[in-house]
Amino acid sequence: MEITKEKKGDIVVLHIDGKVNVTSTPQLMTELQNLIEDGTNFILLDLEKVAFLSSSGIGTIAATFNDLKERDGALKLAGLSSELLHVFEITGLNKRIQILKTVEEGLSSF
Repeated sequence: MEITKEKKGDIVVLHIDGKVNVTSTPQLMTELQNLIEDGTNFILLDLEKVAFLSSSGIGTIAATFNDLKERDGALKLAGLSSELLHVFEITGLNKRIQILKTVEEGLSSF
């Protein structure tokens, strides 16, 4: 998995490429925790190039959403494949975490 960071004003976009599984989730968690510790309150995860998202990855996303919500921030997702969207629907997280079709839509939604 590769993570590329892009700052757009107060929003940080993390472009994730590859599989988010039990071995790569700690890398994602560290990246997200570092952003929050550095004062970032608005994060958009670009999941367009994510081929697989494990339960540990979903847990990391949910925990980050909760952390940011407590700080009056927001975590949003963009570019989900139909398979990934289905996972968020099954877990019910799509009712809590805003999911946008594209990064552009995600950026304008903050």
